[in-house]
Amino acid sequence: MPSSKLGPFYLAPDVMPAHALTFFYAAFIGITLYNYINFIQPYILTEHLQIPEDQQGAITGNLVFLSELMLLFACGVARLLVDTVDRRAVFAIGFLILGAGFAIYGHVESE
Repeated sequence: MPSSKLGPFYLAPDVMPAHALTFFYAAFIGITLYNYINFIQPYILTEHLQIPEDQQGAITGNLVFLSELMLLFACGVARLLVDTVDRRAVFAIGFLILGAGFAIYGHVESE
């Protein structure tokens, strides 16, 4: 099967332009939501959790550190799963976990 094109780019065989556009859309939404959490975090810490501003730096640092650890772990697990399970399932499960995290973020009651 000849490879398809998406604008000036040639896609791998069996990859249709709709697949690439869906991936780009999902990546755009995921990155946008991840950055939104960083943007809204001071508001959540101040207004919802009533954490004084002088303590927010340490909490934010701990959250970033834990986020990076989870990212390293999740990438390793996802790599193992992609080799054994269907990529679509791994991608869908990843977005479900991401959505669940965003859904419960605003309902945190303590640090």
